[in-house]
Parts: sequence; C-alpha cells; structure tokens
Amino acid sequence: MKIDSSSMISSTLSDQISNKKEEEKLKTFSDALDKAKEDGDDEKLKKVSQQFEAFFINEIFKSMRNSTKLGEGLVEKSHARTTYEGMLDEKMSDEISSGQGIGISDLIYKQMSRRYDIGTDTASNESSEKNDSDTPDNEKKTESIDVKG
Repeated sequence: MKIDSSSMISSTLSDQISNKKEEEKLKTFSDALDKAKEDGDDEKLKKVSQQFEAFFINEIFKSMRNSTKLGEGLVEKSHARTTYEGMLDEKMSDEISSGQGIGISDLIYKQMSRRYDIGTDTASNESSEKNDSDTPDNEKKTESIDVKG
C-alpha cells in the first residue's frame, strides 16, 4: 500500500487556508458591525447582517459537502474540484443572502438595530410600546379573528 504524502500535505494546507479565510471574514464582519454601530448607519447594519447570513449559509454548504462521501472510491476528488465547489458554494450563499435569504439577516438586523438604537425600526417599536404602556390593561384593544368555514 502506497501513501501519497503530497495529497495529505495539500489537503492540510487547503484546510489551513480555509480556516484563515474564515477568520478574516469574521474579523471583517466584526469590524463592519462596529463601524455601523459608531456611525449609526442603518444601511451598513443591513449589509453586515446580509454578510453574516451569507457566511452562515456557506458554512452549512461546507458541512453538507463534508458529510457526503462523493468522490471517494473509483475516482478521487481532486484539489481543483474541491476548490471549485468551495467557490461555487460561496457564490451561491452570497446570492441566497442578497435575495430573500433564510431570515437570519432580518433577525440580526432587528436585534442589532434595537441594541444599538439604529434605524427607523427602533423608533416605531418604541412608540408602539409607549402607547401600549400608557393604556391601562382593561382598556387595551383586543384583536379578534373572524374564522368562517
């Protein structure tokens, strides 16, 4: 049985490069979030939320690819194919998050806008909360839903 050390070395190097890229993306995300907080910029906060959602979706894609055994057996998966699939996953995750996404960016945006008091979302939420707190419990309007078969 022959062990090919060059494939093991290239696999280790690609893992290290991938980990370094992930660290850089997280650092970029963190810096962009801090900048949006300092500036109080609503649009930057939305963009950062989308970037994090894209990163999260990409991690899901990576986990899915790693959990399958495709390419093992008769024909080994090449380094070029692995690189291509990684780039494809990254592009797909960017496209998904820039569209409707999976909802994580909306949740992050709402949470961070409330936490850092950024955007118009917080003003409307605060005013509705004040109106509710000014009204006694017995005078609050209740919503009714008419369900007809």
